[in-house]
Amino acid sequence: MRSQVSIDFLIALTLVTITALNLISLGLTQMEEAKSFDLSSKVKVFAIDVRDTVTKVYSCGEGFAVKKTWPFELNPGDEIIVSLETSGIVNVTLITGGKRYTVIERLQVPIAENSSVILTTEKRNFWIKFEGGVKVE
Repeated sequence: MRSQVSIDFLIALTLVTITALNLISLGLTQMEEAKSFDLSSKVKVFAIDVRDTVTKVYSCGEGFAVKKTWPFELNPGDEIIVSLETSGIVNVTLITGGKRYTVIERLQVPIAENSSVILTTEKRNFWIKFEGGVKVE
């Protein structure tokens, strides 16, 4: 006797395969969105920390400086741009993997001049200084 596969079994197998592939696709999409949310949350926390540090440096006065380091790992080619603008905002932008994550925080202290710094895997630290006004270096 020869075994034969019925058409019902083939249809059932096809449906199970399609369902499994859809679940895998959905899982991969959810993982990508979770990674994106994780990065944007880290940038938000870092921007709030920079905003609070700018306020602290301003309140301590002339000659005061704080050294900051970005708090998460960057891959080669990634960069973080931190800028203080005279319009009273701190702008933190992370560029990684062809994507850009930007967080803007409103400052409670005046900024005398625009200043910015670019952080990379080689340059992890920057200074927030009060020298004639608060600025980043």
